[in-house]
Amino acid sequence: MSSKKGKRHGNKHFPIAESVSIALKIQLDKFICDENETELKFPTFLSAQERGFIHESVAKLGLKSKSRGKGVNRYLTIYKRVGSTIIQNDAKLILDSNMRCSIAELCNAFPITSKEKDDLSSCPEKERSPQLTHKSMGQLNNGVAQVPNTQYNPDLLKFREKLPVYEQRQDLINAVLHNQVIIVAGATGCGKTTQLPQLMLDYCQEHKQAARMYCTQPRRISAVAVAERVAYERMEKIGQSIGYQIRLESRVSPRTVLTYCTNGVLLRTLMAGDTSLTGVTHIFVDEVHERDKFSDFLLIALRDALPRFKELKLVLMSATMDTQIFSRYELYIVRQVQRLPADRAARRAAALQGAEAGAHVCYHGHADLLQVRTLYSTTSSATSC
Repeated sequence: MSSKKGKRHGNKHFPIAESVSIALKIQLDKFICDENETELKFPTFLSAQERGFIHESVAKLGLKSKSRGKGVNRYLTIYKRVGSTIIQNDAKLILDSNMRCSIAELCNAFPITSKEKDDLSSCPEKERSPQLTHKSMGQLNNGVAQVPNTQYNPDLLKFREKLPVYEQRQDLINAVLHNQVIIVAGATGCGKTTQLPQLMLDYCQEHKQAARMYCTQPRRISAVAVAERVAYERMEKIGQSIGYQIRLESRVSPRTVLTYCTNGVLLRTLMAGDTSLTGVTHIFVDEVHERDKFSDFLLIALRDALPRFKELKLVLMSATMDTQIFSRYELYIVRQVQRLPADRAARRAAALQGAEAGAHVCYHGHADLLQVRTLYSTTSSATSC
């Protein structure tokens, strides 16, 4: 019997794509270097060959690995030999009488609706696979950061080069690289929603850096439309390196590095714990000025997560936004505010409207199109709400 087992689990070659192999090796190296991480769980969409490659790699690195589940529910976990939660007891939550009374009073004052119960309830594993659970619950799937591919639609290059974001690309890239949180305030039509994430993708590809990005939108239709537009500009089908995730609908794959989603989807993902941000390099929050309940709670959740993820870059984008709101509430340590103009047509319209109202509107050239303003000089002034 041992001979059969040896033949079955002996040295085997697991053919996988080179990009996936590089991404998995980067993730393993990052896991080993992080002393605080003792366990790493991989998503269920990995193929048998990819799981076999991980088993083989971690054995050479002196780590342990374990696959669990069957079929589409099968997932893989690697862990260090000391401090793994796999061999620890489950955590217990003990509520005293005062806590129970407070919870009962809240439930009586604010009854849970049937829709909220459906959102919070989950079916047994036999009835629903993890992929379907993420899809119906409106959560983002865990993925691995990868080096993005660069490919453009030649018919759109001239159009992209005329956008203000493209003209200011180097200043924007430098601002993102040297600050953990920035605000990009640009008028409608400047290209911040479609071009700024692509600029960071191109930078990561040029410097061979693994990337995994989320870009949130306030509405589902905008998340889908923008994702399809960006995929078209990069000459690929939606769901490859560019995808989207909205409630009850998803077009992503293991190769997706830029996912457009709604504020609610990312917020529900963060509610699952900090592990959902593992491997995420950039988060773009668009239309921040709308200030709906999802965006406000999302900003609070991201603010609390930033100190634990030093490499995570957060970019807040809006057409019109009072940046003093964030300084008054002290939500963020915003080092830079990038202000971008609209396209030429929008600039002419703004100038005409200002002239009719008696306002003095003028554009003095390239230097005045981008303003950088320091809101905080040190990071010690951050306080929680």
